[in-house]
Amino acid sequence: MITVIFALVFTSSVLAAKSKYTFEDVIIGNQTVEIEASVKQNKNGAYSTCSYFKQNYVEHLGLYDDAVVAGDDEEAVLTFCVDNFENRSP
Repeated sequence: MITVIFALVFTSSVLAAKSKYTFEDVIIGNQTVEIEASVKQNKNGAYSTCSYFKQNYVEHLGLYDDAVVAGDDEEAVLTFCVDNFENRSP
């Protein structure tokens, strides 16, 4: 019985993955921004968000989200967020 419960918990944790990233002093165009990103993938699908702030988190500049995996590593997620900066909602 304990083995079955452990197997279910282990399987659930393997299927769900969530990663958070913080990128500071990112230059996009002529401004420096801070980016907080999250990438989540589970049995229901994938979801990625990028929140943009003025330098030193003085003001929120907007959010971009999409039902995709932004990337498997820090560099890919940063590229995803920078590429979608112009697509953000206020």
